[in-house]
Amino acid sequence: MKSLPDTILRCPVPRPMAKIRLICVPHAGAGASIYQKWSSLLPETIEVLALQLPGREERLAESPFIHWQPMQESIYGALKRLPPGPVALFGHSLGALIALDAARHLSLNGKRLKHLFVSGRHWPGETLEDKVDSSQLSDDGLLNLFTARYGAQGPAMENPEVREMVLPVLRADFSLLMSCPDMRASPLPCPITVFSGSRDPGTANMNLHLWQTETEAEFSHHVIPGGHLFHMEQPEEVLQHIRITLENS
Repeated sequence: MKSLPDTILRCPVPRPMAKIRLICVPHAGAGASIYQKWSSLLPETIEVLALQLPGREERLAESPFIHWQPMQESIYGALKRLPPGPVALFGHSLGALIALDAARHLSLNGKRLKHLFVSGRHWPGETLEDKVDSSQLSDDGLLNLFTARYGAQGPAMENPEVREMVLPVLRADFSLLMSCPDMRASPLPCPITVFSGSRDPGTANMNLHLWQTETEAEFSHHVIPGGHLFHMEQPEEVLQHIRITLENS
């Protein structure tokens, strides 16, 4: 996965002649590699970029962000160095909030923002007790909380080496969420599409239609079969919607 010079963005398959760049933001605890195969599932007209925050994958030795503002500054710097051309954003769960923040920044700074795709996340104005001080939780307590909110995390987390690598990042991402400011602001000029999983406990009974208050343009909502990580379980269905949406924009 190629890194763009001096940025936190990774590009699985460079497509300099693409008509639009799709910037993808991972969920809590995950790295850019979860979007490694998305380029092969999208046409040559779309170049996929993935956000790689510190503390994961090839940035494992770096301290992860635990406060929102330093993360913002790092992302804004990377966005500033993007080549000219239209941009769309996709973010899942915690990544949906980061993508919304980035979309507002791009819009305010005159970038051609074509679309915001938010996935697996309730509307940021929903009053929920979802901010938890992870420093007060044991490793097992943190995993139990994550499983209760988002469903089983699979057998990989039973591996001590995987747990040792993932838990510090997961704990940091909960701290990052704790520091997230109020995300409600002026509506975006671009359309918003919401994706949710049919069996995702993280968005069950949530008023996902309220995401439409974050845009002055079109709004749509698609339910995808699967749990919280439906975008990894059913990437073809998610990307079909993204492809059609961007081709028609």
